[in-house]
Amino acid sequence: MFFTMDEVALIDGLIATYFVSDSVSEDVRVRYYETHQHLQDNRTDYVDLRNIKEALFFLAPLFHGSIQFEKDIWSVIAKTQRLLKESSPVAE
Repeated sequence: MFFTMDEVALIDGLIATYFVSDSVSEDVRVRYYETHQHLQDNRTDYVDLRNIKEALFFLAPLFHGSIQFEKDIWSVIAKTQRLLKESSPVAE
């Protein structure tokens, strides 16, 4: 697994709350549900990492002012970007 258990809980909680609910489009829900499942199964791949990065970038402004949570989100974003770069055949 690329992420610690705490990081997985943060990522998965945000994805499940904001991207897998009935209030989002079918395409978005399917895309992020797959990432959610892969996180649960401990088998994240390159596509999941891209989804995680995009989701966290999108949500980060919502938590501006919540210092610790914002710090945690940006830490996971940085880690995700590093993992994408390491796993990509071409530079990200």
